[in-house]
Amino acid sequence: MIPVTAITANATQDDLSDAQYIEIAEENAGGKSWRKFAEYIGSAYSHTSWQNWTSGTKSMPRAAKNELRRLLKMAELVPTVADALADVDPDAEILDVGNGGTVCRVLKLRNRDAMTIYVNGAVSALATTVTWPTEDSNSISSDEFQPDKPKRKKHPVDIRRQALRAACRAHGLTLEDAAANWLEQLR
Repeated sequence: MIPVTAITANATQDDLSDAQYIEIAEENAGGKSWRKFAEYIGSAYSHTSWQNWTSGTKSMPRAAKNELRRLLKMAELVPTVADALADVDPDAEILDVGNGGTVCRVLKLRNRDAMTIYVNGAVSALATTVTWPTEDSNSISSDEFQPDKPKRKKHPVDIRRQALRAACRAHGLTLEDAAANWLEQLR
């Protein structure tokens, strides 16, 4: 099983309002200067930024909200979709599955290896390899592929072809995908 890690979901939802963040900042500043407050919490932002945010002249960014959440030992806000996709290769292939509606799920695939992905509520992935049968293969018999036909001696090429089709079906691959996988393994 290939590990699947949930990175973000519902990134636009926040259990605190902007007014509550301002209140948290003001309470924790305790009447001290915004410079001392920024130093106290180890903020990546300047005292001027904190002053602007708490006065309402500018909107507080997520990273500053997360600094306040860490101060209160609250769970941080989940990353935005843009942040979650920041490490995607700019030359990545983008595939759209289905039609109509808004994209509601994004999968980041870390390699080009063949894999089978199941999306039934939860997401799981399995490494997929195509095993190429040999003439001496005992694990595959022609009976598995055409049980209704009378038994006759099959040509080894026919047995391999049937085994390949069965392996492709078992792994959800087309013959073209299997051939591409095999050629990739040869490189």
